[in-house]
Amino acid sequence: MMINYVTYNPATGALTGAYIQEPLEAHLDCMIEVSPEVQAEWVKYQANEARAGVEPCEAPVRTPTEVEIVAAYMAAVQQHMDARAVAFGYDDLLSVVTYAEEPAVARYQAEGQAFRAWRSACWSTCEQMLAAVKAGQRTAPTHDKLMAELPELGIEYSGPFAQAA
Repeated sequence: MMINYVTYNPATGALTGAYIQEPLEAHLDCMIEVSPEVQAEWVKYQANEARAGVEPCEAPVRTPTEVEIVAAYMAAVQQHMDARAVAFGYDDLLSVVTYAEEPAVARYQAEGQAFRAWRSACWSTCEQMLAAVKAGQRTAPTHDKLMAELPELGIEYSGPFAQAA
């Protein structure tokens, strides 16, 4: 007779397979009959302690690696700086800093120099914060808190699309 069942590891209760068939002889000591719904999503379950039924298993909590944490902070800082450059009418931070040594338009050059200096100050602040966290001197800030700790740009947009005060 065909039934829906799962097999499990007797020691851990971890499910090892799901079947719709007549139970195999090898499965008789480590199987639990289940509903078609459970059988279809068997990876979300484990055998209960009595090994007489199944129960949802908790998803494993994965702690991000140090590399992943640093990459997330760096991405947030880069996105913050790019957004400020876009607010000034540039494509991104890289675009605005290319004007730092371009004297043809004084405003562009001044903005490029200000953004270039600000970029260095932001990365220095980020590196100091990460070093302090790694040394146990402070807790890791949220991304919003980190953005609040970054230095100010130091200039305001004065281009033709500036909002009248």
